[in-house]
Amino acid sequence: MKAAFYMGKQHIEIRELPVPALGKNDVLIQNIYSSICGTDIAVYQYGAETGHRIAIGEEFGHETISRIVAMGENVSDFKIGERVYPYPLYARGETKRAGTIGGFSEYIKIPNAKRNHALYSVNDRISDKVACLIEPFTVGCRAARRGQPQKGETAVVFGCGTIGIAAAIALQYFGIDKVMICDISDFRLSITKNLGFLTCNVSNKKFLETAKRHFGEAFSLNGSVPNIDLFIDAAGAEYILQTFMEKGKIESRFVSVAVNKNIRNIDLLHMTYSQKSIRGTLNMKNWRAIIKKAIYPPFSLISLLLLVSAFALVGIFQSRLDYSIIAYVVYVISAYTLTVLIIRIVAIIKTGKHKLYRNRLFHRYMTDMNFKAEVSLYLSFGINIIYSLYEAVFGLLYHSMWFGTVAGYYMLLSLGRFLLLKYIRKRSRNILQEYKRFRFCGILLIAITITVTFLSAFMIGNGKTAIYPGHMIYAVAGYCFYNFTVAIINIVKYKKRKNPIHTASKILTLSTALFSMFSLQNAMISAFGEDKLFQRRMNIGTGFAVFFMILLMSVYMICHGNKMIKQYIQSNVERS
Repeated sequence: MKAAFYMGKQHIEIRELPVPALGKNDVLIQNIYSSICGTDIAVYQYGAETGHRIAIGEEFGHETISRIVAMGENVSDFKIGERVYPYPLYARGETKRAGTIGGFSEYIKIPNAKRNHALYSVNDRISDKVACLIEPFTVGCRAARRGQPQKGETAVVFGCGTIGIAAAIALQYFGIDKVMICDISDFRLSITKNLGFLTCNVSNKKFLETAKRHFGEAFSLNGSVPNIDLFIDAAGAEYILQTFMEKGKIESRFVSVAVNKNIRNIDLLHMTYSQKSIRGTLNMKNWRAIIKKAIYPPFSLISLLLLVSAFALVGIFQSRLDYSIIAYVVYVISAYTLTVLIIRIVAIIKTGKHKLYRNRLFHRYMTDMNFKAEVSLYLSFGINIIYSLYEAVFGLLYHSMWFGTVAGYYMLLSLGRFLLLKYIRKRSRNILQEYKRFRFCGILLIAITITVTFLSAFMIGNGKTAIYPGHMIYAVAGYCFYNFTVAIINIVKYKKRKNPIHTASKILTLSTALFSMFSLQNAMISAFGEDKLFQRRMNIGTGFAVFFMILLMSVYMICHGNKMIKQYIQSNVERS
């Protein structure tokens, strides 16, 4: 077989070697395609120790896609002809050879080959040429993940080589809509621009101007700077870290994935005051792999531990050995079993989510905030209407003033959602109209809340109570749980969204959740409480708290809406 050996600066030798002999647990793979890493170029041009773990006198190349051509007699995890990606850290059985696994040779022997460890199967839908980019894409994806990207944030990637582009794609996948890639090559930047990214040629020294135009401005210890949350260095130039130190906003983050060989000075006092963070990223260490195995044991082991824990706990409690040494051992095993079971369930859910991402509509729902808000509004609108009609029907059947009041309240909240839906379907934004609808929803909310407050006070004051049939208690509880779940998700997940339509939707959902909580309490006390005085006091206390909070939100919507409308009109007058 032919094999490429790195022999030093601008010196590569192609040698004829025998095909490696296999042991019982080894696998022989034939390389199909290998891409050239930037560190391969670096060591070729500038010599050893300037790239990624590439030593003189070794086969090199590590970005490869291969095919299994032979297996040892004990190997049963793979099949001949299967396409695989050799993971550089473990492919040759030596972690120090991550950059010299032999990607530029015809064959590679994988000692003690294990699936999803040294070798990973490659899906048939991925072409050979694309598959040889798996290694740089895993590096770029990990760099993006190390930056802890959050939806709604902004990011800039320096260096639009394969890893830089991979990091940018991963950032968008993780929810960052605005990603700018910087480089000094117009040719590279034209490629990234065609991929839909913002671009900036930093050689013209207009980075700050371009970044402020794309991202807006924020504050730093040095004054006004671009509003960038995350910097990723995939180039290794000295000015990149310097730019982050001088022009990064407060609490911004920096991830270095480039091979930075030179020592850099960092002002730790500045880092402390500005609350910035710097992270490095490359490969997982061996001890992390051990921890991963402990956290993700085989499902067969989890099943066995579940059975052992269950029988052991029953035996301990029946034998009254609650505080013995054996009991504490069983408690630890049971806690570990429960923990890894929960982790496994979460992992299964995440895997299912990633598979769903392949669906066009689901992917759009998870990445397009406007579409997501539209779907959520439709869902809330539909559920609100159905529940309102449900309450109205039983209000008529039971001649209940309270059921009719609840139905009317939810129906009018549905009107607010309908107005938001009518606007959100428009593809062009009109900030003035958005804040007018935001303000109108506040006016609508305060009007119906005051009305319902007086009706509730009248009913409580006259000692009138609603009699809930059994199925209605379940319906009220389910509706309350649904609204609180949606409200909490909206508040936590989309707290950084400044869109007035989305904010109005969140407030209407939270108002619905609060009122449904009051309605659930009324139903529970009515069904299970016998003390009329207690029932009256609880309804007065909870009702006052709920209506007061809803009124506060209504007043905020009206005042904030008026303020933003005046600012918008004034800014337009000043421009004209």
